[in-house]
Amino acid sequence: MFDDKYFEWNQNRIKNIVEFYGHKFFYFKKVLDLGCGYGDMGGVLYRLGAAVTGVDARQDHLKIVGKKFSGIKTVKANLDGPWPFSNQKFDLVLDLGLMCHLNNYEQHIKSVCSSTTHLVLETAV
Repeated sequence: MFDDKYFEWNQNRIKNIVEFYGHKFFYFKKVLDLGCGYGDMGGVLYRLGAAVTGVDARQDHLKIVGKKFSGIKTVKANLDGPWPFSNQKFDLVLDLGLMCHLNNYEQHIKSVCSSTTHLVLETAV
């Protein structure tokens, strides 16, 4: 599903996020990776000491995440439905390339913002 250009692009995105916050920021932080795909973004932050929860609508993606990064918690969720993390707080939420797949992006953003202090938001047209 993902080609070499995707992996190179993904590496550049995570490199920029880590450079922006600095390596030490992620130590003992709670990170939520929405639409995590194969978990590569969250995997880098996990290696930097973050407690990462990867969320995806596809169980086959979550199985790959579990095999690659056994310490990352995975949650299968349709993010067009009710926000599954309403009573939880995260230090950082990665919301990358997900909104174009949602019917109610405004409610999604409100829900995400209620659960975090730092949001990395990327949209696609």
